[in-house]
Amino acid sequence: MTTAGKDALECLATQLRSSIRSWKVGCQRVRAQNREHVWLLCWLVKDLGWALLCGPLAWTAALAGLGLQVNDALNRWGSASVGEWAHCLATIAWLLGSSIWMTAQLLFEPTIHKGRSSPWYSGAIFHPSADAYNFGLFVMQAIHVATLIGLAIFYTASTKAEWLSHFSLKESGIKGLTPTGELLRQRKAGHTIPTEKTVPEALVFGVLTPEVYAKIFIVPWILKDLFWCNEHFILSMICMLLVTVLMADYLCLFMKWKNLATLLWTTGSAVWISNDLIMREQEIWPLLLAILFFAVGTFILSAVLITGVRDSESRRTFLKEADPLL
Repeated sequence: MTTAGKDALECLATQLRSSIRSWKVGCQRVRAQNREHVWLLCWLVKDLGWALLCGPLAWTAALAGLGLQVNDALNRWGSASVGEWAHCLATIAWLLGSSIWMTAQLLFEPTIHKGRSSPWYSGAIFHPSADAYNFGLFVMQAIHVATLIGLAIFYTASTKAEWLSHFSLKESGIKGLTPTGELLRQRKAGHTIPTEKTVPEALVFGVLTPEVYAKIFIVPWILKDLFWCNEHFILSMICMLLVTVLMADYLCLFMKWKNLATLLWTTGSAVWISNDLIMREQEIWPLLLAILFFAVGTFILSAVLITGVRDSESRRTFLKEADPLL
């Protein structure tokens, strides 16, 4: 066989390996997205059970969500950026604090919500105790405040590092090349074209990666819980407005069904807060409206999850058929 023929076969084999590898990466990405969809679904089901004052449903979803998020954070330990991992920890802390507040209400809250009576709810599960309820509320607030302090420290350190890097580059006179300029430089040097992994990804506002930007809603969301439990309606609504704007921007930016589901979750939470702090549960329709938003969001995420599992199965079948060729 001639040298040209060998080179052509080697090139074809390299392209096949690259194609199979890209499929494997895509399969891993689908599995990661499926895990995210599952714990997002747990968030909605937890709040749906909480709004219904159905402890078994809410606790099951909360425990499942905590376990899945901790596992997801551990899986991202070596691959995710520091900012993404810090916000993963913040979402875990929020879910833990929110679950403690929910548990304290279901077990010990002295107030009986007569308008929400149902076969599974007629008051606190244990003996009503204002002290026990307030202690659970205090633990939730402590977790949320500690989380906000940790995020503030992270933002301060990141901003300081960014400014130091900016001034050091400015003083040394080094200017960053654009991706096109970098390609031209490497071609002139006789290097090969870099792979997709070496191309810098676009930054939101020129500062945040899309993965980190998709998680910064957790800051006003935690503040919302703190204001809500202290019955500060206006401040709670300001935080909800910020979260709604972020969720709507996520939907426009990423155009994914999960973003629509989380936007519905945010809207339902705003209605729930208004019913709790303003209407004082005098009417039943706001609660039913909030439950409807949660239920529709749950349905959307369930459909997305089922579709994602089917996609993952098709990729797995393809890989099983293609592996012997390697």
